Amino acid sequence: MASAYSTAQLSKYLEYITLPIQYAQCVHDPLSFPKTEEALTSLFRCQITAFPYDNLSVHYSATPIVDIHPESIYTKLMGSNDEIPSRRGGYCFECNIFFYHVLRGLGFTAYMTGVRNRERIDGIPQGEFKGWYGRITQNQMNHTDKSAGRT
Repeated sequence: MASAYSTAQLSKYLEYITLPIQYAQCVHDPLSFPKTEEALTSLFRCQITAFPYDNLSVHYSATPIVDIHPESIYTKLMGSNDEIPSRRGGYCFECNIFFYHVLRGLGFTAYMTGVRNRERIDGIPQGEFKGWYGRITQNQMNHTDKSAGRT
């Protein structure tokens, strides 16, 4: 699946997240973003700093339904066209779907998968798995749970 985001949208994203200086040239040519573990780690750190987990839309909107279409998520986080970014984050599905499409747009091989977890006792997962709680984005180097800030 290709990214739902255009080159212009990806450029706006890369400019907004304040990448380290060695990636500055990628703002105007997103496909030139290096496909290395170091670059991916920098991108991930910038992503979780710029777009934190939040569930405000679920609790403080007229309807508790959150639109998880990629274009709706982009508009929520980055604004539309010439608008400035909202400085908001999103809940787990929003953050992971957004980051997935960013990775695909930058030329990474990535896919999404569902996530379930178990309680931990003394740091050891035990007991029954809970229901599905989110998505993670996986790529050729590692997996990222954008909503929890983990790689």
